[in-house]
Amino acid sequence: MVETLLLVFVPGCFILAAWLVWVLVKLIKEQQRHHKRPTRRDHALKPANSELQRRLIRLLGGDRTTADRLVKLTRTKYPGQTEGWYWEKTIEDLERDRR
Repeated sequence: MVETLLLVFVPGCFILAAWLVWVLVKLIKEQQRHHKRPTRRDHALKPANSELQRRLIRLLGGDRTTADRLVKLTRTKYPGQTEGWYWEKTIEDLERDRR
């Protein structure tokens, strides 16, 4: 009786464990697909609004290098946003800090 129970229980546990691993892998892949981090190529394909770029550069007295550096820092701090969002956030932060 015990041997029959073990012959059914042990393989059943392995099947259940394999199924759980499969479900978890599927959930992780689904989550990664929905939270894809933008790559440098994505940023190149979706340039920021040129008016936002001009506004930030104007706030910095024409210093394009500093503007690019600040936007890069914003990208690092808040991954996964659109390029335009990074420029807007950088402008908002700069204006807030100047108050």
